[in-house]
Amino acid sequence: MGLTFTLYFPLYRGEALIAEAVNSMEEGQGETIVVVDDDPRHRHLAHTALERVGYKVVVLESGEGAVCYLKDHSAEVVILDMVMEGIGGVEALRQIREYNPSQAATILTGNPTSERAQAAIDFGNCDVLAKPIQVSTLTRVIHAVLARATVLPSATQ
Repeated sequence: MGLTFTLYFPLYRGEALIAEAVNSMEEGQGETIVVVDDDPRHRHLAHTALERVGYKVVVLESGEGAVCYLKDHSAEVVILDMVMEGIGGVEALRQIREYNPSQAATILTGNPTSERAQAAIDFGNCDVLAKPIQVSTLTRVIHAVLARATVLPSATQ
């Protein structure tokens, strides 16, 4: 006689999820999107999917990395995980906004009704999305953020 253990592990379907979502995703026009997440699977999924639909994607693994990168580079949108080792997404956005007050951002969080999520919204020009998020939803939000940033010449005359 013996003891038998059966372990079940979740299947990571990153590539399959990308393939399923690509057909319904909003197309990019080469805009730069910075994705900041401490989970390498999330970075890979976002990078692969966003690049396939026409965005230039820069992936970073920390809030500190995002702050340093965006001091010297520009991006149309920065996507930040709310909770990361070191400084989280909201603090990183606060520091980024010190030298680029108009930086468009999206914060990804497991709790979109938290005080930290509301703090991100209060910064302005920042969307907060609940995790888990479908890649196609993320591209729709990016598309909407980019559309808000576009000012038609006839509208300003």
